[in-house]
Amino acid sequence: VEHDLSVLDYLSDYICVLYGTPGAYGVVTMPFSVREGINIFLSGFVHTENMRFRNEELSFKVSQGSMTTTKESIQANRHHNYPTMHKTLYPRGRGRGKGKGKGKGKGKGKG
Repeated sequence: VEHDLSVLDYLSDYICVLYGTPGAYGVVTMPFSVREGINIFLSGFVHTENMRFRNEELSFKVSQGSMTTTKESIQANRHHNYPTMHKTLYPRGRGRGKGKGKGKGKGKGKG
């Protein structure tokens, strides 16, 4: 939900909050600023209409345990294991792609 709200904030200038009961009724509020509209959505209460459309507030809390990561916790939560990667560098002029700097037919005119 939080990434949807970030995109909404980025793309919109104004927000209308919609609430109601499926098959019964629906209400569209007057436009609010993005900040105010997101706060109304999260709180579940439209103050201009004195209407509560959700019993509980939505809140995003960060737990204290997730702020500290250790090498062991990273290893325990890893889903994929990749083999160690090695890169081999060849000395200049040896091995692959001999770099003599002369191409076929370049730089020399016949005539």
